[in-house]
Amino acid sequence: MFPYAWKEITRRKARSTLTIVSILLSIALLVAVLSIIEFFREAMKLPFTTAGTNIAVETFIEPGPFKKIRQARHLGALPDSLIPQISQIPGVQDVVGVLLFWDYHPEDEKNPMYNCAGIDPAKPNIGPLSLAPAPGQIYVVLEGRSFSLDDKYAAIIDKRFAQAKNLKIGDRIEIGHENFEIIGLADMQGLPRVAQAEIFIPLATAKELVHFDQPNFPPDAVNMLLVKVEKPRTAEELKPQIKKIVTQATGLKPEQVKVLTAEAILPDTTGVSQLTQTMMKVLSIIIVFGVAILVMRTAVATIGERTREIGIMKALGWKNSDISKLMVLEMAIQTTLGGIIGITGGYAVAYIYASTIKLTLPPSLLPYSCIPAAAPPQSLKVSMQFHPWIFCIALVVSIVVGITAGYLAARKAASLQPAQAIRAL
Repeated sequence: MFPYAWKEITRRKARSTLTIVSILLSIALLVAVLSIIEFFREAMKLPFTTAGTNIAVETFIEPGPFKKIRQARHLGALPDSLIPQISQIPGVQDVVGVLLFWDYHPEDEKNPMYNCAGIDPAKPNIGPLSLAPAPGQIYVVLEGRSFSLDDKYAAIIDKRFAQAKNLKIGDRIEIGHENFEIIGLADMQGLPRVAQAEIFIPLATAKELVHFDQPNFPPDAVNMLLVKVEKPRTAEELKPQIKKIVTQATGLKPEQVKVLTAEAILPDTTGVSQLTQTMMKVLSIIIVFGVAILVMRTAVATIGERTREIGIMKALGWKNSDISKLMVLEMAIQTTLGGIIGITGGYAVAYIYASTIKLTLPPSLLPYSCIPAAAPPQSLKVSMQFHPWIFCIALVVSIVVGITAGYLAARKAASLQPAQAIRAL
């Protein structure tokens, strides 16, 4: 049956080419749109997954007076009591607090503001210095040692910051009004992480330093909460509950409370809103549907041109089932061929797009000062990934369109009688 089908395809080059190209272009559009949207989502997840978290919680207030130590940007206080409250929400796996602040060094004319973060040594698996690898997580490579629960005036610094300041393990660095021993160098591997900083110190010590220079900042508070959920897909669903708890605890207006997820930062980072993404998907599906209708109509129309051929085949003993198989096979070959080429072309378009676009994270995730010594890599460099489900959907759509078109053509062909072919001659 295949040789007959292939001969018919090659004999009617114009119609075959039209069918293949139509399917090719529609499938290429569908694959490109789905791949680019998935690329966006994977890129937005990166700052969170590298920090072992899914949600970042912040509040935005007017900054206090400028002193030796200042809270990073407009981050307001989040009381420690929020940690057990949010932890009790169904679906939340763990919560950790981070205290981000800037340390002013007027003697350093080039980079007078050091970007610091107080992290919880008891929870090394969540945070910008996450050292506990999870499946698919790209974690920090640490030279030296991590924090112990007894450490107070110990610091781990970004490897790039160490190179810029010519520092090494065992050296001391002034933070606030205290000298800290450098116990480790953290290689962030060129990837942005939520709450990333240049210098990391124990959270308890950071609270003391910030409260000393900023008495209005409570001694039992942080300014960022990192929430890890049991199922990453539920992060968006948990946002309203978290925001309500934080709003009630802080007394701030809802618009001052920011609950950030990969989906939440996607519009600001990519310039493509959720509505636009949905419209792109719907438009590509409509185009595929329209092309499918065109292909089916074309397949049925060809039966009129093949009246004599089909009648003669019946006169020679071909059954309706044999002719049906031939029609279905012809269309399936054309649409599958167009689908495979379209999938390849769609991925090529998506890959070119992903390799040229520049995605810049919002400052709220990386609250650095204006002139850091080792600025975080705000530009996301994420490689385009192959998603089997996109390939399968595109291929199945191509095959289904071909089989359906062939079936409709076969039904019309089955109604033809051998005598019609004789009269056509």
